[in-house]
Amino acid sequence: MTKKQRAMLIDLLGFCNVLGGCLDRTSTHESKLWDRQEALMDVYKVLYGVLTQHKENDYADEDWDEAEKSLENIKQLTKKVYPDRIGRF
Repeated sequence: MTKKQRAMLIDLLGFCNVLGGCLDRTSTHESKLWDRQEALMDVYKVLYGVLTQHKENDYADEDWDEAEKSLENIKQLTKKVYPDRIGRF
């Protein structure tokens, strides 16, 4: 595993910890639940991009670019502020 791959996985782990689980229904607002589910789809793209980085993959660069975009999307979701269950911030 390269340093670049390791760094991406470490970032992914941190962002996932901030967002919490996607299906555990502990989110404080409905939109946070939807964002968690969206982030879960991006996690798959990041993992695919990291795990397919080898010389036999003709699309490794495209996969890596998609992984970086997905990681940036997850990062943006972690910065979002959500209201509580009754709508207060």
